[in-house]
Amino acid sequence: MDMTQYGQSEWLTPEIVKQSPTKMGRITQNITLEEGKFGVRPKMEIEIDGYTKSYQPSKDTVRNLILAYDKMSEGWINKEIRFQTINVNGQERVLGLGNV
Repeated sequence: MDMTQYGQSEWLTPEIVKQSPTKMGRITQNITLEEGKFGVRPKMEIEIDGYTKSYQPSKDTVRNLILAYDKMSEGWINKEIRFQTINVNGQERVLGLGNV
């Protein structure tokens, strides 16, 4: 059994994106809203390179997905996201782009 997923974070991290040969993910289920220390944020499940990861997209990623697919998140299921890492104030972040 391939144990790689169990040695990684359950969340999509910049390190996982950098190690990904494809940098491509797919939204696998409805987006939910989750309360956190920075307020209410969307959360989605992503499949990337055969592994399922949780992902809380940034506002920039949400805007990119709205432009690519629609403002209604129900239409995002099974859509692809191209990921890249960016540096924001000295911290690496994951940015998602709609794959259109």
